[in-house]
Amino acid sequence: MQWITLERTGMPVLKFEGTHIAVAVSRKQSGAAQNRWHTIDAYRTKGGSVALSIQFHSLWQGESGHAFAIACDTPEEATLALTRYDPLSHWVGYPTGERHAEKQKRIEHEIGSAYRSAITEIFAALPETAERID
Repeated sequence: MQWITLERTGMPVLKFEGTHIAVAVSRKQSGAAQNRWHTIDAYRTKGGSVALSIQFHSLWQGESGHAFAIACDTPEEATLALTRYDPLSHWVGYPTGERHAEKQKRIEHEIGSAYRSAITEIFAALPETAERID
């Protein structure tokens, strides 16, 4: 175990003793997700909780990155944190209007789809989040 410090945009850092469990990156080799992507990390704290870090990265001029981190005491909290996070909330995109509407829609789909693929990898590393049925 080691001390881990996670940055959070506009908030104090999240600091805990723990172990890194998994990382997933939504960056693709081509398309919109090449220039805008998320890095998601999962950690197990000394007390047994899960800490999650979601970082948005952008190479576009005028667009800033964003860092989000949360401590989750239950598997349900971790699931909600990953699934309720809006991967499009920190990017600017194209100017509004008909001219760019199709491009905007395509990029939104690509970024959202890449994010969902990345959290699927994180869920695989957190077996306690599995949906169980009888």
